[in-house]
Amino acid sequence: MTFTELPFNGIATFLKCPCVTEPTTADGDVAVFGIPMDAATVARSGARHAPRALREVSTWYAYIGGRGEASYDGEAQATVLDGVRFVDAGDVSIPPLTSVEAYHAVVIEKVRAILAAGLFPLALGGDHSVTYPLLKGVHEAREGRPFHLVQFDTHMDYWDEEIGQKYSHASPVIRSHEQGLI
Repeated sequence: MTFTELPFNGIATFLKCPCVTEPTTADGDVAVFGIPMDAATVARSGARHAPRALREVSTWYAYIGGRGEASYDGEAQATVLDGVRFVDAGDVSIPPLTSVEAYHAVVIEKVRAILAAGLFPLALGGDHSVTYPLLKGVHEAREGRPFHLVQFDTHMDYWDEEIGQKYSHASPVIRSHEQGLI
């Protein structure tokens, strides 16, 4: 291990894996990308900071388990995802004060591009509203072939609207269901 591979040094990509903005299967198996967005929440903002924070924390797992290729699970005392190659595809980029729908369109395109390149998309951050464009991107890339959503949450995100907003943090699952995405 070199000094630059230590968790506190170098660029904090996810698991300190290579940063490739337009990855292919030659680069990795899983493309991690950030969604620094919390414009569709009405209560607790801050999800826009999650991609950076999660990348920072992940550098410690890379130090223990292997740079961008595996991660060590301290509780299980085992290396997980052995042989899976990660690549950090950066964050979706859109100016602040852009509409939620415009932000979602950028996320949909990012997911479609990652899947078209043959990689599995792994999103970091974003308020709950980003579930909808993630599912829509997968649905479009799979050309309507079915897939499943497994959601771990304390509520269903199935409100019709929140303060007049149809695409809020409270409604991604109902929007996805209405459009036949899931």
